Amino acid sequence: MSNTLDDHLVALKADRLRPGMYVAALDRLWLHTPFPPGGFFVRDESQIERIGRYCSYVYVDPHRSEETLDAVIPFEPLPATLLAPRVSSLSIEEELPWAKQALIAFRATVKTMIRDVRNGKLPEMVALNTSLIPIVE
Repeated sequence: MSNTLDDHLVALKADRLRPGMYVAALDRLWLHTPFPPGGFFVRDESQIERIGRYCSYVYVDPHRSEETLDAVIPFEPLPATLLAPRVSSLSIEEELPWAKQALIAFRATVKTMIRDVRNGKLPEMVALNTSLIPIVE
């Protein structure tokens, strides 16, 4: 993934992945996993289990995925505790990856809310509040 945030990525719990989805980002640094940096296609159930051993959630790129996300998995807001470590202070270098991930999750939540409103549904304000917690902290 480049240094810019991709606002079309969808946050997804690792156990909700399906073969054919394209994982574009993780909930941790790529260096701490055996997965290829920059993204990969999910091939099979055993790979999904392996991803689940390393990550609580991932960011899926629906534009590159062979599987349609809307038809398979509804978006579920992620708990704020998954988005940022509880540390009294971090350096900017340590904080930046967490801040980027928090912003990606927030954008995904807002995008889902906009889609819901367009479809005549009420927006999930709890999801919005939850996604704002790591940004405010």
